[in-house]
Amino acid sequence: MLMLSLDEARSLAAAIKEIEASTDLGAAIIAGAFVEDHLRTALRGRLRQDKPILDEMFNSYGPLSSFSTKIKLAYLIGVISEETASDLDYIRKIRNKFAHRTEIDSFSSPPVKDWAMNLTLVDRFNMEIAATRDSRGITVTASFIDENNRPLLKTPRGRFVLTCQCLLSMFTLDEPPALDLPAF
Repeated sequence: MLMLSLDEARSLAAAIKEIEASTDLGAAIIAGAFVEDHLRTALRGRLRQDKPILDEMFNSYGPLSSFSTKIKLAYLIGVISEETASDLDYIRKIRNKFAHRTEIDSFSSPPVKDWAMNLTLVDRFNMEIAATRDSRGITVTASFIDENNRPLLKTPRGRFVLTCQCLLSMFTLDEPPALDLPAF
C-alpha cells in the first residue's frame, strides 16, 4: 500500500469533486483527461527514470503521447489487466466523442450510453473508502462503490464517473515496482 501525502489525498478528492459537479460534457472530458494523466504518471513511474527521454516519449508529438498508446503500453507491461485496458479504451472513446461531436451532450446519447454501460471495473471490484493517519502519514484505501452510490451503476453517467474515480484511486495508490534489474 502506498502512503499518500495530505496534498495527494486532497488533490485526488478535488479531482473527484470536480468530475461529480460537472455537466455530462465536462465530466466526460475532465474525467477522461484526469484518468489519462494518472495513467501517464503510473507508466512513467515504471520506466527507467531518464527525464529527457521520458519527456521526449510522452510529449505532444512523442510515440507515447496518445491515450490509446498509453493504454496499450500499460497492458503490455502489466500495469493493468486486459479488462481494465478495455474499460480505459471505452473511457477514451467517450471522452473523444464528447470532445469532437457537438451533437453529443449527454451520456444517454448513442453510442456513449452503450460504451458507458460496458464498463466492467466497477463490477469486478468491491471497494470502500478509508483514511487513517499514523506517524508515517495518511494511508488511504479508496473506493467509490457502496450502498449509497450503487444505484448510480445503472446509469451511463454514474457508471462512467464511478469507473473513472476507481481508476484515479488505483493509479494514485499503486506503487511502481523498483527497477533494479541489471542492464545488459
